[in-house]
Amino acid sequence: FGVFWGLIRLFFRSTGKLGKGIGDVIFFIFLSLSFTYFAYLIKFPTIRLYMIAGILLGIFLYMKSFNIILANVLKKVYNLSIKKILNKRKRGKTLERSNG
Repeated sequence: FGVFWGLIRLFFRSTGKLGKGIGDVIFFIFLSLSFTYFAYLIKFPTIRLYMIAGILLGIFLYMKSFNIILANVLKKVYNLSIKKILNKRKRGKTLERSNG
C-alpha cells in the first residue's frame, strides 16, 4: 500500500496542498475498502484495535524508512538516466561536427 500511496502523492504533487489532501483521501478510502474486503474474505467477524494500530504503524514505518530509501534510489536512477541521455546527445553533436 505504501508504494500505491507514493504514486498517488506523486500524481497529485503538482496540485498543491489541496491536491495532496485529495490524494490522501483517495488512498485512505482505498485502504479502508481493501481492509474491509480482506477482513470479509478471511471471515474475520470484527475489526480489532490492534488491526488499526498495525495499519497506522505500517504507514508510519513506511514514511520514516522505506519511503526515504525508495526516494533515494529513484533519485539516483533518475540522475544516472539524465547523465546518460545528456552524454549521448553530447557525443552525437561532437560526431556531427567532426563529420560535417
